[in-house]
Amino acid sequence: MLPPAKFVEAYMFVRVVRAARIVALCGGLAVVGVVRPHAAAAQGQEPAAAQPPAPQPGPLSVKDWLKLPEMTGDWNGTRENLRQHGTRFEPTFTQFFDWAPEGDDNRGYLYGGKLDLKVQSDLSKVLWKGFSAKGEFELRYGDVPLLAGGTFIPTSTALLFPEREGTHAKINALTGSQLFEDKFVLQFGRFNTLDMYSAHPFTGGEGIDRFMNLSLVAPPVSARTLPPSAEGMLFTVLKGTQPALTVGLLESTEDGFFENGATFTWNAALPVRFSEKLGTAVSVGGEFGSFEGTSLDQNPWALIPALGIPLEQERGAWTLNVTVDQYLWMHPNDTTRGFGVFGMFAVSDGNPSFLRTQTFAGMGGASPFEGRSKDQWGAAYFYNDVSNDLETTVESLLPIRNEQGVELFYSWAPVGWSRITGDLQVIDPFLRRSETRIFAALRWKLTF
Repeated sequence: MLPPAKFVEAYMFVRVVRAARIVALCGGLAVVGVVRPHAAAAQGQEPAAAQPPAPQPGPLSVKDWLKLPEMTGDWNGTRENLRQHGTRFEPTFTQFFDWAPEGDDNRGYLYGGKLDLKVQSDLSKVLWKGFSAKGEFELRYGDVPLLAGGTFIPTSTALLFPEREGTHAKINALTGSQLFEDKFVLQFGRFNTLDMYSAHPFTGGEGIDRFMNLSLVAPPVSARTLPPSAEGMLFTVLKGTQPALTVGLLESTEDGFFENGATFTWNAALPVRFSEKLGTAVSVGGEFGSFEGTSLDQNPWALIPALGIPLEQERGAWTLNVTVDQYLWMHPNDTTRGFGVFGMFAVSDGNPSFLRTQTFAGMGGASPFEGRSKDQWGAAYFYNDVSNDLETTVESLLPIRNEQGVELFYSWAPVGWSRITGDLQVIDPFLRRSETRIFAALRWKLTF
């Protein structure tokens, strides 16, 4: 049940104010960086002769307003001024309308929403060369399909965080970054691991952009090695502007500051090209963690049925993955947009990890239709192989099987600051007695 509208509005306001205090370092120092150069330039100069006031622009027409990239515009020039000095604010609000199975034959409608505020600032002029900071605040409310129709892997990722149910808010990322010699990057702080996966051109997107099923947003095979939000540090070696090698040490869980294990994570870009003209990205990576627990322990990435089966604690978890992203077509007038094929294969320890292997493959990217280059689409197949240890453990109480499915989406951008997505998923659930299930959703994102 949603709280009363007035309560939600007040709650969201209070949370945004608290978030603003946390990211004040980024925003406040960025404003200092904007003001200080102008003040320094003015010192020692004679007052300039009075100039006639510049002509004021006329009122913004509805047609021009619809073309803006953000609904609230340029804030009378403040937003563009901040961008020129290295600071970007990205507030978005996304609503989710899900039509999901309830029981064997019934279906139900669920509604939820999510407010995101991201701020990123280049602080080179304020502190020292090469330093930047980034923060992210999120608030969720409403309902999300959980174990709907006997499924195991969540079908709507965005509303899982910061909590699965109710109204909750969280600062889920606050990091500093230092660039050395234009070749090396050191990052430290609290990381949003969903955002890390969004570096891929066709998958990721935090469930707000692109696909919605967790299998295609962030690999659930890594559920025992990386939590959704984790403290730690990352070190990256660049080749040009792209990461060639990344290594890091992050928390294995959200239990507390490294209270239940540490995870060494790594990812290396391979020197493979399938086309001289079209972009190719092939990488291999993985994690090694010291998490201690069982395959039935609850996890933020997936809702595991509470069966009360006593299991021996396992220590240590690992994963290994290979990922491919290959463009097939680029827009002739916009080289940053195109569509292509993608895929991933990953394997894990199988205990305490609840998936032994994970695979997906598909196509997607920017729309090739004339005049619709800002639209996005995707079609993918995913296969989640439940570990043999987990399947054997719960066999007598909850017969399960491997879960597989297909997801299709088309994201329509009618104006620059609004995106409406239709999403369809057809899934063979992990609960053995469940038949094939259909999930439909409508997602509406507004950029402020």
